[in-house]
Amino acid sequence: MASGRAKKRAIVHAGLPKTATTTIQNACFEARMKLHKGAGILYPGNHPDKQQALRTIFVDDPRKHPSNMLAERTDLAELRREGEQILGEFKSEIEQSDAESVLFSNEGLSNHQPGELVKLKDWLSQFFDDIEVLFVVREPVAYTTSAVQQLLKQGHILEAKYSKPPRPLYQSRIGRVMKVFGAGAVQVLTFEEMCGHADGVIGSFLDYLGVANQEVRKAVHEAARRDNSSLSNEAALILSSLNAHRPLFVDGRTMRNRSLYKEVSALRNIKGDKFRLPKEVAERIFEMTRPDVAWLRENFGIEAYDNIDFSKYTNEPSLKPEVAQSLALTISDLINKQRTTFDPDRGAAKVVSGKLRKIDHWLSGNLPGLRRWYR
Repeated sequence: MASGRAKKRAIVHAGLPKTATTTIQNACFEARMKLHKGAGILYPGNHPDKQQALRTIFVDDPRKHPSNMLAERTDLAELRREGEQILGEFKSEIEQSDAESVLFSNEGLSNHQPGELVKLKDWLSQFFDDIEVLFVVREPVAYTTSAVQQLLKQGHILEAKYSKPPRPLYQSRIGRVMKVFGAGAVQVLTFEEMCGHADGVIGSFLDYLGVANQEVRKAVHEAARRDNSSLSNEAALILSSLNAHRPLFVDGRTMRNRSLYKEVSALRNIKGDKFRLPKEVAERIFEMTRPDVAWLRENFGIEAYDNIDFSKYTNEPSLKPEVAQSLALTISDLINKQRTTFDPDRGAAKVVSGKLRKIDHWLSGNLPGLRRWYR
């Protein structure tokens, strides 16, 4: 036990992804003052991005993370400096706080390799005598369905993900943490039981934290908002076709003819069937995950995920490939046309911005006082 300071408890909510982690994180951040004062729980970080950075701070090469690739952040030294700065801010908050517990939440931690987890544990051990790591697991086929949608929004293609589908990898992800932090430090909840709680996922999470104060619980509930809304099956097929015909990344760089945020925002407006995996993919995932399900049962006593209703799955696409392609390219062309119109470096806006730069340059030399005022 560390000496010279009060005993503190660290709660590391490490995922898994696709188990309402973003909703939980947004709610805890928005209600962090209530959590601190009314429940003795510190949720460090003065901006949501601070805790989001945990997914890359301890990794061997943060440049390879999709978030940094999308932002074209390739300066390793700068990324390391930012990480150290955030850890320094966390350190100050933890040391100045009288909270009994400190909550960290980032599903990216579930992907950390052993060496990266050791670095995380070493950092946490500076401040905490008691570290527990929480995982939330989800039915494997449902997990893969949601994960595939997320990968589409990172530039991937459905056919490639169907060939090598993302799986929850309970034993690999949770097992690594158990080896580094100790088996007794790891707790596991099921997403389905959390959803079935009288107060939903948020209520279940607050129960786990031990938050009984009704004012605090109300504040967290009110702060919760749904993010990462799903695309319809038709919209997913269109986005996949767009990713195939106009790749998001080429040689590690984001292409100028892609505007992923605007594309996904537009595609969310396309109504249709709920996104689903082809039946043969769902059946394959079910079989592939039997060892992981057995591991959960053996290590955490979770008696679930042994059966699934495959009747809702079909191998027939809801859009013909040629229709998906034509819609994908049409939507992309319209968005690119809009960007050309308003981009200060392109089209008509380039002419306007060029004239403004000339005016700015003239003011700099002739009326510097006025330039300082309008800037």
